[in-house]
Amino acid sequence: NTGMAKLMYRRQIRWHLLNQLAFAALALFGLMFSQHVRAEEPILVTQAWVREAPPNMSAHAAYAVLRNNTNQERNLVSANSSDYKMVELHLSKVTHGIVSMVKQKQITIPSKGMVKMMPAGFHFMLMHPKRALRAGDKIEITLGFADGSKQTFQAPIKKAPAASGKHHHMGH
Repeated sequence: NTGMAKLMYRRQIRWHLLNQLAFAALALFGLMFSQHVRAEEPILVTQAWVREAPPNMSAHAAYAVLRNNTNQERNLVSANSSDYKMVELHLSKVTHGIVSMVKQKQITIPSKGMVKMMPAGFHFMLMHPKRALRAGDKIEITLGFADGSKQTFQAPIKKAPAASGKHHHMGH
């Protein structure tokens, strides 16, 4: 009976929407709580994640939002992770339709401002993983700043979002 099938379909849609809404509310609460708890950190790191890559890939990309809570600009000059042999700061650029990556000596985070490390922009280039990493795993990344200070954060390994039609070099 098509009437019953439509009713069941509507219930499934409502259930799905309610689950999505509940998940969004929990995520928002978690973000607000984490920002409240860690607001005194000089650099607040949020939305951190590492793109899951095939096991044979020697380079992975990590992303995050870096929010400067201080009244002075902060210069990020290095990053490292015990799960990788090397971590570099990179910027992806598209010039005449060709994607290239440029190693950065530093990334300036403006006073009371932020830098979004994201696909097709600034990112952490994680090279030569020391272990197999799959969605659900977490790694630690330690940031090094020009003033000698360091800050560590965790980043979960996640499957890449659905393709947006943009070409990303080496899975960036």
